[in-house]
Amino acid sequence: MNPSADSSTRQPTATTDDWPAGLPIRDPCISFWMASTRGFEHLTENSTGPLPERADTVVIGSGLAGSLAAWHLLENGAKDIVMLEARDACSCASARNGGHVRPDPFYGFPSYAEMHGEEQARKIIENERVVLREVEEFVEKYRVDCDFEALSTFHTALNDAHLAELKAGFEQYKSSGAAVDHIKFLDGEDAVKATRVPLAKGAVEYTAASVHPAKLCQFLISSNIKNGLQLFTHAPALRVESAADGHWAITTPRGTVIARRVLHATNAFASHLLPELKGCIIPNKSQCHALVPSRAYAGSNRLKTTQAYAHSESHYWYSMQRKTDGIIVLGIGRFNPELDEETRRLIIEERALDRRALPGMTTAAVQAFHELHPDFGVEEMLSPGEGLQMAWSGVIASTVEGVPFIGEVPGKPGQWICTGWSGHGMSRIWTGAPAVATLMSGGSWADTGLPECFELTAERLARSQGIAKNI
Repeated sequence: MNPSADSSTRQPTATTDDWPAGLPIRDPCISFWMASTRGFEHLTENSTGPLPERADTVVIGSGLAGSLAAWHLLENGAKDIVMLEARDACSCASARNGGHVRPDPFYGFPSYAEMHGEEQARKIIENERVVLREVEEFVEKYRVDCDFEALSTFHTALNDAHLAELKAGFEQYKSSGAAVDHIKFLDGEDAVKATRVPLAKGAVEYTAASVHPAKLCQFLISSNIKNGLQLFTHAPALRVESAADGHWAITTPRGTVIARRVLHATNAFASHLLPELKGCIIPNKSQCHALVPSRAYAGSNRLKTTQAYAHSESHYWYSMQRKTDGIIVLGIGRFNPELDEETRRLIIEERALDRRALPGMTTAAVQAFHELHPDFGVEEMLSPGEGLQMAWSGVIASTVEGVPFIGEVPGKPGQWICTGWSGHGMSRIWTGAPAVATLMSGGSWADTGLPECFELTAERLARSQGIAKNI
């Protein structure tokens, strides 16, 4: 849900023994995106009754990664695909984020370069720009009704130290030979005027987009079903075990499906079925809020850009305002110092739960928005119905290396994975999911066009396990 690359693996949290890897809970809270699409016809598709005994391919997870990978598998000629979802269709991270398609322009480059080398770091950043273009072209080509809006975005620095940090990172990225002509810095009053944030010391401007993520995912699900995919909701995969002839047995409470291939698109819950990933993928709680705009932010006065507001890499908020209904979606970083001790404890304790929004996070987020945009009006000045409408939580999947796991699972031929988006799935899935479909269809890693550091190899798995043990 963080619009910038997730930094949780560099933050003090808990030991890997505390990182749960169970199933998604059965009684999650509802997000704004979910509340506005409760009429989706496939929401509880095949939620009762037995499952088919056999399939060629089983995709576990109906979010954007699983649904887009299935789309491309079908395009590549695959038949007999079964998709298993533990809850309602598209009810996890893809329907709980902040509504951004917001590439990292350079912020993560220094840490990526330290972890993966400058060449890979540059490819990671460049890939996210490709994703933005791919999503826009897909929406236009298929006329997807998902409130997609291409627009400018700002990363607003709220103090001089963070502004200097941004400029240093930009120079490091530029010196690597990367193209930077799409990135613009604003200082002083120019930043204040452009961002509408009086506290702004400076800002980075570049192109991004906003979207209704659940509508985008539901379009894929509907199309896949029309093209022959069978979706079974409320059918959590309990285990994946070897079967005869090199096949795999996927067991659910409603029966077992035997399949030649399995795709894990389970993100934060991947290690439930793949225990070798325990500690390599870390579930983390994130939270967003929907605000009904005051008159000062309604109609032609709405925010026409998306934005992140930051004191530092780990102390931030982020927002977007929808063009259709004017709703402002506001997110908050889970390490913000404004959070009280009890809220900090619950963020760790409930890191893999999306049952509720934490009141402490809501209070801190709404208060911060009033401080960042004082002309919005404080709560007591708002008209009835304006201000906070709802809050919700979600679970993101942070890998210890900050990049996803894509490829065949080492030592388990026929099992594939496309997960671990580190809070940045909206800027990675649209190349990552097609990539795993390419590999499953017989293509090479070079055919995917992805950074080599995204591939899950035996060597990378061992390295990630080693890092996890030392966190």
